[in-house]
Amino acid sequence: MMPPSRSLGFNADLTLNDGLLAGSIARRERISIDAANARVEAAVSSFLHQLSRSGCLSIGELGELSVAADSGALEFSPNASSLPVSLPSLGLYPVQ
Repeated sequence: MMPPSRSLGFNADLTLNDGLLAGSIARRERISIDAANARVEAAVSSFLHQLSRSGCLSIGELGELSVAADSGALEFSPNASSLPVSLPSLGLYPVQ
């Protein structure tokens, strides 16, 4: 048995907008889907501009996106101190 855990993943190949983020923003902000999509598009445009200008983008406490010098691919580096921790299972170990 394994204690509960969480992991943070990043898929640089995921480029399809499935509308889930815009839907969440629309519900939380009580705005239309079109307005939420416009916010998402503006944020993505800003992120891409910063990445092209400086080569890296801080994502708050989660970590940093950067552009690989050799391939130009996006890379995500999580901050070790901000990885999600499940407090109720802190200190629990797998059971054989």
